[in-house]
Amino acid sequence: AQTHPRCEVLVVDNGSTDGTGEWLGSHYGSRVRYLWKEHGGLASGRNVGLKNARGKYIQFLDADDLLLPRKVATHAEYLESHPDVGVVYSDCLRFRDDQVSETYEWGRRHLFRSGQVFETMLANAYLLIHMPLLARSWLERVDVFDERFTSAEDFDFWLRLAWAGANFQFLDGEPLVLYRVRSDSMSQSRVNHGQQTLRVIRKVREYLTDRAEQRRLRLGRVEGGARFVYGRALAEDGRLRQGVWEMVRGLAADRRDPVYKLAYMGLAMVAGPRRAGSLVGRLKETKDLVLRRGVGFQGNG
Repeated sequence: AQTHPRCEVLVVDNGSTDGTGEWLGSHYGSRVRYLWKEHGGLASGRNVGLKNARGKYIQFLDADDLLLPRKVATHAEYLESHPDVGVVYSDCLRFRDDQVSETYEWGRRHLFRSGQVFETMLANAYLLIHMPLLARSWLERVDVFDERFTSAEDFDFWLRLAWAGANFQFLDGEPLVLYRVRSDSMSQSRVNHGQQTLRVIRKVREYLTDRAEQRRLRLGRVEGGARFVYGRALAEDGRLRQGVWEMVRGLAADRRDPVYKLAYMGLAMVAGPRRAGSLVGRLKETKDLVLRRGVGFQGNG
């Protein structure tokens, strides 16, 4: 890999003991700035990077993921010619483990929006940490990553940027980043992510204090949807009773797709959560296929 003369590359080592610093020094020398810190969460590592970064634009990249060659240049060129935009992003592709040549869609393109995106982003978290390029000037208007979160800290960060008034721009062209999906990802990590996502949504109430605005944005329904996802993660982690209780609470607050949610809960108690997910997924696929073919379909989902 080569670095552009106008770019700086910072590597934040979050407390590793595997000789990362020595390896970087032998391969890249002064072209990469190496920063070691005591082990901490993702938020603390990103904050060290932000504190030391000197560039006009900020690009995040976790160790597992990849940027395609034209990503930074394409986004930097756009921000240079559109100073009213604070964040620019493109679509991404996924790949499993180390099979980089076998990519597939992330499936969220239909959610992407430009302009003032707080409302749509609150309803559907659709930005991965490495998808956008951020104008550094916006860091003066928002706090850095909230280190109280052990997951979903990027959701909180992008939400606060959107709330502060940053214009987001989606470039509708080829995907420019790759997101690695690990086959050994544990259900416990999904439980933590679900729990932290709920905390992010509750934090929104701290700066969105107008009750009428909370109702307009259907903040209670957003929280209910996140709670159902959290309950499903609990169920798949082996905590079925607790998971069903959280899903019931989620459904009470967010009554969208009641047929599928009730079907999943019922099947989870009979056939197990993972089997239930597979069966309900097939039901949704069947409904979508029928609708695409123009055949009537009865149901509340």
